[in-house]
Amino acid sequence: MTLPSLDGWMQTAKQLHIAAEFLGVIQVVLMDHQPNYLEFALEPLPAGLSTAILPNGGRVILDFSRAALIYRHHDSVETGVPLNNTTHARAFGELLVIMSKADAAPLLASVAEERLLSAMFDALHAKGHHLLDDSIDTLESVVFDVDTALAADYARVLYAMFTGLARFRARLNGHMTPMVVWTEHFDLSTLWFVDGDMDDHKPHMNFGFAPFSTGFPRPYLYAYAYPYPANSAFVSLPAPARWHNEGWTGVVVDYDDILRSPQPEIYVEQMCLGIFSALRPLLQQQA
Repeated sequence: MTLPSLDGWMQTAKQLHIAAEFLGVIQVVLMDHQPNYLEFALEPLPAGLSTAILPNGGRVILDFSRAALIYRHHDSVETGVPLNNTTHARAFGELLVIMSKADAAPLLASVAEERLLSAMFDALHAKGHHLLDDSIDTLESVVFDVDTALAADYARVLYAMFTGLARFRARLNGHMTPMVVWTEHFDLSTLWFVDGDMDDHKPHMNFGFAPFSTGFPRPYLYAYAYPYPANSAFVSLPAPARWHNEGWTGVVVDYDDILRSPQPEIYVEQMCLGIFSALRPLLQQQA
């Protein structure tokens, strides 16, 4: 089945990204540091994104098509917070009111409701991190405006990319991170490591899908090898993959090329396998 075109969806993409970043705030504050910084990463779902299971058994889901934050208690009871037509600060504050009686109780139970958001950011800063534009004034002045039809389209696209990349990942031997969405850049990715210590300062490859980024107004599949051998010529790639070397060096497959495939998950799987085969010898030379 072909995928939606995602025409004119940038405003909705940015709104979903802001909500995802707040899930990142919750996760970083409430969870211990994880290998490869996975406390910053969210799990893809058919409906959108989710935190990992939090220390007291609950989780927070960003449901794209409903434009809502869903707190799922440890007993599977769900409480929803609609996003549209409310400010960022109010939506996030309403979620924290719910969580202050459950997963966030150790941190927020004694905090006044009007201080919950500030207390959350204070805890984030105490860990040495920043996410979102965490100015309370800014969050209080901007209203969510999510086009739920476009958001539902992206939920479908994201899960198709997750499926294709996961199928590719399942065919690899070696050491890999989970397939996750990173809250800072809103991209889906997994890392493959040459060595078992899974140190991202050592040779590895990254395969992922980005909904947008600087210089890329349209979504794209990407991959890179780190480190790319100095003074090495760019290796040949399976068409239509191309090299990108402005700001970062890596491989790009435009979403509009994926869009033309009647079986996008298989297309992504096979394209990533071809790119992996092209890049792997470069890292084996450095191992």
